[in-house]
Amino acid sequence: MDLLGTQRLGDDAFSRTNGSYGNGPLGARIAHVLSASYSDTEFSQILQLLDESPLRNDAATRRQIRLQAERRVIDYNGAALDNFERVAQQLRRLNTIRERVNGLYHATRRNVAPAHERTQPHLEEAIALLQQRHRLQVKQRILAVVNQRFVMPEDHIVLLTSSAHQVDDAFFEVLDKVKQIRRDCELLLGFENQTLGSDLMEQTSANINLAFQKLHTWLQRQFKALNLESTQINSTVRCALRSLAERPSLFRSCLSLFGEARERTLSNAFHAALTGTTTSGISDLSVKPIDLGAHDSLRYVGDMLAWVHSATVSEREALEVLFLAEGQQLGQRFKTGHVKESWCRLTDSKGNDGHDCNNHLEGSTVFNPLVALNELVDQDIKGACQLLRQRVEQVIRSSEETIIAYKLAALIAFYRITFIKA
Repeated sequence: MDLLGTQRLGDDAFSRTNGSYGNGPLGARIAHVLSASYSDTEFSQILQLLDESPLRNDAATRRQIRLQAERRVIDYNGAALDNFERVAQQLRRLNTIRERVNGLYHATRRNVAPAHERTQPHLEEAIALLQQRHRLQVKQRILAVVNQRFVMPEDHIVLLTSSAHQVDDAFFEVLDKVKQIRRDCELLLGFENQTLGSDLMEQTSANINLAFQKLHTWLQRQFKALNLESTQINSTVRCALRSLAERPSLFRSCLSLFGEARERTLSNAFHAALTGTTTSGISDLSVKPIDLGAHDSLRYVGDMLAWVHSATVSEREALEVLFLAEGQQLGQRFKTGHVKESWCRLTDSKGNDGHDCNNHLEGSTVFNPLVALNELVDQDIKGACQLLRQRVEQVIRSSEETIIAYKLAALIAFYRITFIKA
């Protein structure tokens, strides 16, 4: 008989049988069984277990079913106890291992503590050495940066200060680097207790002063035999003038020496054009002497004025390359250098007290390249003009005709206007 089918029929028969069994113990048990719902999980599992069991629906089986169920429960509980016994044995073994590990740990700790006490000073010393090493590495990097940025190599210093080395592009590159180092040193002086900055400033200032002295000496040699037609020499001289403008005193000295050298050169050239021989007595047959036309006063004076005018124009065009092309940079550097020279400021104060400065460069904080060019051309042509004046005065004194004197006056007035326009 299907037990599940019996359960499904129990709900329908409960209402009919409940009243039939009465209120006795058997009736109460039957009523309790029949009142159980199949939706109850435990009751459903019991019925399913009974349905799966190989039980026969007979009187013997029904009498032994309780004993069999209890026996199966006892078997299951025994199996569970066996499993728990094995788990307990494993736990006891784990506890034994744990106790052994704890013993080893405590023994090791007892051995490590004295060793740690013995090695602690060495560890502290090692840590201190590592920290010191780190500080030294930082200082080494700082020193390398300082050497790279603030210290000039020995070969650069020799190139900058030794007169045995020529003034060339390498010289100006090193000079610019030293100036940059000096500007960086000025930034260092803005901090407190900057002994390094003051020492570096003193050293670089000394090197810069020696470099400017070398540049001044080199320019003096160049100006004595300067060929204004040479583009290569002019390029080097322009760089030298541009750099030397930061030292107004040396700059003025070079320009004064240059003016004197050009004055002698043009005076000798004018003398050679007049006489056909140089001041050293060497004749130049390729040039026709102007003195050969001295019998014609008007032509003689005109040739001399034409030569002086041509020389003035050529001199001005050549000097424009030195001054007008670099005028802005010369002016800026001249002004900066003038502020740095304390004695120049004293010169300015004297000039403000009533001493006139005839020269544009003397006592001036502003460099006007056009004015300086005109003054330098005037100085260069000064010697030739003095010789011209002597010859013209001789011609005027020797001439007795009024017409010739009038023509000479007109010619001189014409060239005067021409010189003004030039």
